[in-house]
Amino acid sequence: MFVGVLAHADDWKGESKPEDFSAGLLTGLGIIDGTSGYALIGTFSRKIIPHGFIPDIANSVSIEGVVGPVFIPGLTAWLYGAHLRWDFVKDINWTFYGLGGLGGNITSPATGSRFELTPRFGVGTFFQITEVIRGRAEVTHDGVTLGVNFLF
Repeated sequence: MFVGVLAHADDWKGESKPEDFSAGLLTGLGIIDGTSGYALIGTFSRKIIPHGFIPDIANSVSIEGVVGPVFIPGLTAWLYGAHLRWDFVKDINWTFYGLGGLGGNITSPATGSRFELTPRFGVGTFFQITEVIRGRAEVTHDGVTLGVNFLF
């Protein structure tokens, strides 16, 4: 049956990933004030709750920071953020997450000297490539990005 291929009895069960730290790079579409440009965002995270809030499934909570430039024609802004990322481990290959916290952007004096702080929220997924490398895709209120994540 087709449904059996999509879901397995062990999905969402077991333990969360054992790594405590990760760093990565995301690239794609950055959005600032309704204007989009090319984003190159660095990420770094630390697991703070290894077994999450739901005892019956594999979940954990990490604190994560992001920073990097967004290149918009005539403007380069720096995107930044700090948020909690709640990971849900589906199986050995896939982890899905939601994130929420604070973020914003900074522009130089030449483009208006702006410092903005707003709520930051979004969803994403990790796909395990090797033991220490994961692919990453993310959709947030300030961008749509793809990248790579390294586990420590």
